[in-house]
Amino acid sequence: MAERPLLGRQLSINFVYEFIDQDQPYIGTTRARVGQIPRDHDERFTRNSTYKLSLDYGLTSRLTVGVLLPFLDRLHQHIGHEEQEAPGNPDDIELIKKTERWRYQEFGDIQLTLPSLLAFAARIADASCILADCRGKTPYWPY
Repeated sequence: MAERPLLGRQLSINFVYEFIDQDQPYIGTTRARVGQIPRDHDERFTRNSTYKLSLDYGLTSRLTVGVLLPFLDRLHQHIGHEEQEAPGNPDDIELIKKTERWRYQEFGDIQLTLPSLLAFAARIADASCILADCRGKTPYWPY
């Protein structure tokens, strides 16, 4: 959404890139080694990238419409631990480590906004609370 109100027939284009690299395991607030807590798999890393394109258009000086299109890119890797019979001795079981990796790349939910209409609806709700019984809520005067 545009940072300032748009005048009629103005277009605002914004692109945001966010990156989070989760490759440093912790136990509480202490750094840990991969595999320090025994489980069926050990987390190696997750890398998250989010790309957001937003377009806002001022239909008039009081009415702006906007659309936000996010694209998500997540790469994850962990080491799975699988039990397998030892070769030549069916009574022994070996623990096999298997690297598993997946990637998720998809568009997120498109968001449409009409902030001017929402602000107008909020002011109507405030006025009704001031003029009518607010049922225990503390009314305040609109600014």
